[in-house]
Amino acid sequence: MIKNDPNYKPGAPVDLNSCQTGKTPEGGGDPYAKQFAKELGADVNAPDTYEWYYDNGDIEPYEGQNGNPITPDLTKPGNVLPFKP
Repeated sequence: MIKNDPNYKPGAPVDLNSCQTGKTPEGGGDPYAKQFAKELGADVNAPDTYEWYYDNGDIEPYEGQNGNPITPDLTKPGNVLPFKP
């Protein structure tokens, strides 16, 4: 869909704001974001944990409190990682 979108410029970087898409799967292999970067032929930035969306529009990666993805644990920030094609 992205490749076919007339507003997308081929090779333009993409921010993948979807939970854990930058996390290496259990058992190994490439994270979804790495696979996506290869398919798209563009740099992709993606979180290795949950993404939290705030009323003011901010988006930040954090682990969930006690593993619960409903409330962020502000003492355990995640990362937004870069992936190259």
